[in-house]
Amino acid sequence: MTNGREQGGNFWSMGDTLSKTASPAGSQQFAADAMRALRSGDISRAMKSATAAVQISPSDQQANLALALVLEMTGKPADADRHYSIVLKQNPNSILALIGFGRLRLNERKGIDALTALSRASHLDPENVDARHLLARAYGLLLRFDEAVTAFEAVNRQRPNNAEILAGYARALGNAGRTSEALDTYRKAAALNPNDDAVQQGMASILIDLGKSEEAAVLLRKAIGLKPSRPGPYEQLARLGELNAAELEAARKHASNSGTAPLDAASFKLAVGTALLRQNKHAEAFVFLSEANAARDRQRNYDPGRVAALVEAVKDAMSETPRPLIASPIDRPIFIMGMPRTGTTLVEQIFARHSKVYPGGERAVGGELRRTLQVTNQSFRTALRNLKPDLEAVLRDRYFAGLPTAAASAERVTDKLPDNIWNLPLLRRLFPGTRIIICRRHPLDTLWSIFEQGFGPQVPYASNLANIANHVAAQDLVLQKWLAEDEGMSCEVLYEELVQRFPETARKLIEFTGLDWEEACLSFEQSDRAVRTASATQVRRGIYTSSIGRWKNFSEQLRPQQMFLAPQIDAHERKLQDLGLSLS
Repeated sequence: MTNGREQGGNFWSMGDTLSKTASPAGSQQFAADAMRALRSGDISRAMKSATAAVQISPSDQQANLALALVLEMTGKPADADRHYSIVLKQNPNSILALIGFGRLRLNERKGIDALTALSRASHLDPENVDARHLLARAYGLLLRFDEAVTAFEAVNRQRPNNAEILAGYARALGNAGRTSEALDTYRKAAALNPNDDAVQQGMASILIDLGKSEEAAVLLRKAIGLKPSRPGPYEQLARLGELNAAELEAARKHASNSGTAPLDAASFKLAVGTALLRQNKHAEAFVFLSEANAARDRQRNYDPGRVAALVEAVKDAMSETPRPLIASPIDRPIFIMGMPRTGTTLVEQIFARHSKVYPGGERAVGGELRRTLQVTNQSFRTALRNLKPDLEAVLRDRYFAGLPTAAASAERVTDKLPDNIWNLPLLRRLFPGTRIIICRRHPLDTLWSIFEQGFGPQVPYASNLANIANHVAAQDLVLQKWLAEDEGMSCEVLYEELVQRFPETARKLIEFTGLDWEEACLSFEQSDRAVRTASATQVRRGIYTSSIGRWKNFSEQLRPQQMFLAPQIDAHERKLQDLGLSLS
């Protein structure tokens, strides 16, 4: 993803594309001068010349292109967008306009629109580094990390030893689970440009994933020193419990500064709120976290009606899923799912310590397979009913195709994507003998933990308490029906049982998947694998029970959600009571 810092430097390489656009004589001189001024970095002259060119000929392509580029560089994206659109309406193949349009969409986090424009630009000019660089970032924004890695590799071959490209490549490698390669690539970028704060923060993120929090904190403070106005390092230090008093005060000032961009202010507020939680200043923390999440929620689009329709579609599709047979051979995948913050990462870490298991992390392939199945407007149920054996085989092969070579010899492969709940009927159809682990936690602890975490836009409900509650209830409707129909092949594990009776519950999970017990599974915190989830820090701490009942610190603020989720709360608390487990 690009941001304000990333819009300079190599992105403004005009190449040979300028000569491909003709300009009327009346504005040609001003438009050409604007482009020359852009190349030389004289933005003031470029603005005057480009404005004059458009005044002379308002619809001229080159004049509008020059003005769009200047407007974008001077922080006026809406005006730039208008002029790029004028160019593209006349000439859909204007490479520079496509690149500019795609770059603006990236900055707005509109990944599909960015991908469409940048794919076209790359197709028209395969050697255009700017187009291919931004295309790689578009893949990353859409969480298509393997494609992002491939695209960055191609760009890196074209322009080696470029710190900005290497930093993007490193981020893509990290998101693709290739952690050691990501760290090496970040180090190369840092050697080329040691004053790039984003590179320092990126290296810190990888070290956090690897459980090296102290080293990460050093790099985060270096990033703050290089650019004190960037909120990310403050937020990460707060999550590590390393935000000191001076840094906390600085974050407060940035959050309240009217000149701070709204989403940056939200990140600073999240850092402050997280730090205050650690000081047990719950009322003040709630104010900061609520303001941060409200700002983020305005940028997101969670549709309860669409989720309700999805619930009914999945429940309906279950009728096309054959009842599982306990005697069926156990398939390789172990699916671990549930709402975020319910213990899915902890469960996967247990399996990661087993010698016959490859921890696959959060793989988005389940949803991709369902979308492949529903290539027309047919319902999920109809698509499953019409699924032929040859396509079943293709989909199974596609599921395993994205795994790294290290997984080839593993007897089992874990997949802990929370959203696989929506893919349950298809996963059972493709893997009749697979074992499915459903993670559950007290609904209000789940809700609060998601709200305080500050998830990105890939979890669109996470910044709104009412939306989180709606999603908890929606998933519960699916899981109630699924667990009743998939008895013996799906296992429900309660977070409270997992942390209060860890050895017994860990053994139960390993045995459930048909594996022999290994003592190493009890020392999950010693795993050296990277953990790229919101629980990366927590799973390094070993077992602790202090997260049980944390919602009670905010019982007044959460009263509406407590009323809405009353059926789910009652059901969960009855299960805990039946097991003789503590509610706090």
